[in-house]
Amino acid sequence: MLRILTLLLVISGMLVGCTLMRPREHVSWNQAMAQKLAKYDGYSREELAPYFAEADLPYAPHELAFVILKRSKKFEIYARNNDHQHWRYIKTFPIYAASGGAGPKLHEGDDQVPEGVYHIVGLNPESRFDLSMHLNYPNKFDLKEAHH
Repeated sequence: MLRILTLLLVISGMLVGCTLMRPREHVSWNQAMAQKLAKYDGYSREELAPYFAEADLPYAPHELAFVILKRSKKFEIYARNNDHQHWRYIKTFPIYAASGGAGPKLHEGDDQVPEGVYHIVGLNPESRFDLSMHLNYPNKFDLKEAHH
């Protein structure tokens, strides 16, 4: 999973969809995922490893955090190697396209990007985007707020 997360950094030029779909019958989920990851392996190492080295971290750190700032359209990456280490800034990428605008997601289909703290729980190798992330949205906080 760590390798998958490090390769996700290459998609930072855009926000991606958050739906999880099953691949077509003729390609297994694992095969589709392996194909997507292989596509970016060399590129991501070549392009991103220097930023991790500058932060004094190995290219495949233990943890990554993505901070997406909707209003300023920025995608920030932070990393650390263990729970006792402070998060280190890696790089900021511009976001060129996103659905919706500033403000929370209120209901399915409103084209808004969720606002909050989420975990990546899966990937969709067959998305219409190059790589899409499935988030744990709505999380417990979102559900609690929806009932108020």
